[in-house]
Amino acid sequence: MEYKIIFLLLVFSNFLAMANSDTNDFDRICGIFNELSQIPSVEKMSPEQKADFVDTRITNQISKDSDARVAWAAIVTAAPHQRYELFKNGAETILLNKWECAVMKQHASTTGD
Repeated sequence: MEYKIIFLLLVFSNFLAMANSDTNDFDRICGIFNELSQIPSVEKMSPEQKADFVDTRITNQISKDSDARVAWAAIVTAAPHQRYELFKNGAETILLNKWECAVMKQHASTTGD
């Protein structure tokens, strides 16, 4: 697990040098989690169902070379309780600004394996 965190830090530091027009994609992914939270039966959905919902929308709405999409793909395999903080740290590193998404914080740990 520790090697994954080191890898993510290296990936995120590389993205810092590549910050570009896709910075709004972090907010778009936050919006996808907001959509997820609006599903009346979200609390009954399995982690896999939530992951399918989020991943399908990310695939359809976010460019393949987006830093936010790459960050989500990298952290989705992290320990569930670490996902939000890793994504948040990546967003802040790339955006060079404070970033938060309360709804993602609520659901990221129960989205995926």
